[in-house]
Amino acid sequence: MEQRKLGNTSLIVSEIGLGCMSLKSNQSKQSKDIIQKAYEKGITFFDTADLYDRGLNEMIVGESVQSFRKHIVLASKVGNLWRADGSGWDWKASKDYIIKAVEGSLSRLKNGLHRPLSVTWWYDRRSDRGDC
Repeated sequence: MEQRKLGNTSLIVSEIGLGCMSLKSNQSKQSKDIIQKAYEKGITFFDTADLYDRGLNEMIVGESVQSFRKHIVLASKVGNLWRADGSGWDWKASKDYIIKAVEGSLSRLKNGLHRPLSVTWWYDRRSDRGDC
């Protein structure tokens, strides 16, 4: 698998990454097997989000990559908050919420911070920026 520099960062990742959105917590073994096989085939970039399966996806990914964590780049996204009634989610871009969400993601991903933490802020101009 070819490796490339990620944008203007110093991170080197596989030219193909694994988007983990479709991995399900109720199929934990199968999901972990997919992640393991991807790593064995040379994939070193894995993407998830706190929104996927209400955070359970991050837990599956975090558990699955522990044996090779220092050799990969994990990406996750935050900023969406599930509604209390479970009917969907809303964009919540406040500084306080983003900090809380990143801390939650790091915990679910079991990230021992083998690499320096990099947080990239992307602002969707179509939405209200909140208090950031």
